[in-house]
Amino acid sequence: MTGLDDADIKPTPMGVNGIDLQLSSAARAQFPFGVECKNREDLSIWSEFKQCRGNAKREHLIPLLVFTRNYEHCSYAAMATDHFVELQSDQRWSETTVTAKRINLWDLVATLKKPHDGIPVVHLARSEEERYTLLRFADLLNICKKCPPVGDDTSKEVTEEIPSHSTSSYI
Repeated sequence: MTGLDDADIKPTPMGVNGIDLQLSSAARAQFPFGVECKNREDLSIWSEFKQCRGNAKREHLIPLLVFTRNYEHCSYAAMATDHFVELQSDQRWSETTVTAKRINLWDLVATLKKPHDGIPVVHLARSEEERYTLLRFADLLNICKKCPPVGDDTSKEVTEEIPSHSTSSYI
C-alpha cells in the first residue's frame, strides 16, 4: 500500500469490541477490509467469520478474517468468495473447493503451502449463503498492491456466488 504511514493503520487494543485494525480513510481506500485477527489452535471458521461479518458491517467494510496458530510461519486470510473473485478477477489462481459442515481448517491451509500454478486458494461452502475463500495473507496483500480498490465503494451489497468460469477440484 502506498502513501500510508503508521498513523493510518492502528491495532485495536485487546478487549475492545469491533474490528481489530482501525483504518484511516486513506487506508480504507487501499485496503477496504474490516479485519478480525485470531491466533488459535482450534479455530471454527464459521463462528469466527460470523463475528467478523458483524464487526465489518458496522464499519461499512469488507469482512476479512486473518488467522494463524502458534509455531505457524504463515498467516492466512478468509473472505467471502464473491469479494475475493471481485478483488482479483484479472489474476490467475489455483483453487480447491470443499463442501462440508465440519472441517479441519489446518489440514486445508496446509494445501496452500504446496507449489501451485497461480495463487493457491481454498473455497469453503457450508451452505449457499456461506461461501468463503482461504488464501495466504501475503498473497492477499500482493493482490491489493496490484489492484487497489477505487473510490469508497466498500459498502455495496454483493451477491454470494462462485462464478461459472471457475474450475474446481473437490476433496
